[in-house]
Amino acid sequence: MSEGKAALMILVAESDEGTAALIHSNLVNAGFDVVHAVAASAVLAKSRDAKPALVILDMMIPGMLGKEVLRSLKSTQLTSGISIVALSDSSEETDRIVALELGADDYVAKPFSARELALRVRAVLARRAPPQPRLVQVSTGALKARSAAA
Repeated sequence: MSEGKAALMILVAESDEGTAALIHSNLVNAGFDVVHAVAASAVLAKSRDAKPALVILDMMIPGMLGKEVLRSLKSTQLTSGISIVALSDSSEETDRIVALELGADDYVAKPFSARELALRVRAVLARRAPPQPRLVQVSTGALKARSAAA
């Protein structure tokens, strides 16, 4: 992340401690703040309260089917704008399609590369960010002006 900007918060919804630790360290190294949830109820509560930029959602999170957690996050006004990367033991096409149809921004099958996951998180967030205006410099003789171009 660039200096002067607050790090974006990522909620890692993963019940396996080893997997959560691997994701955590890679996201922190990529410049994100990371919070955890190990059960569906905590995912929903932390998503409402902490308002993370993105949730990495294990589709087998204890307490509720992952697709129900995803559906709830996307259908609630307070959380519908949160980006979601679904994480699953299944690489079946139907599971990927269901997650994407329910509003997941990406789908990653286990086992996965933690570095690739961090890059996918960054890519999802970049697609959701408002476009930055580009500066245009115009000069005529000694007169110079800068303005934002659309």
